[in-house]
Amino acid sequence: MWHDDLKLMSGRMHTMRHSLHKNLHDLGTEHNWDHVINQIGMFAYTGLSKAQVDELREKYAIYMT
Repeated sequence: MWHDDLKLMSGRMHTMRHSLHKNLHDLGTEHNWDHVINQIGMFAYTGLSKAQVDELREKYAIYMT
C-alpha cells in the first residue's frame, strides 16, 4: 500500500511539472523552463529572481521557499 501511494504521489508531481512546463511554453514565454521537468522530488528550482518572487508574494500572495 505504501509503495502504491508513493507511485501515485510521484506520478502526480511528474504530471504537474509537465503541465506547468507545457502551459508556460504555450503562453509564449521566452524563458527556458526545461529545468522544471528535469528535476525530481517535491521541491523545484524555479529560476526566478528574488525580485520576481517578491512581486509574486506582494501582488498575488504566492509564497515560495
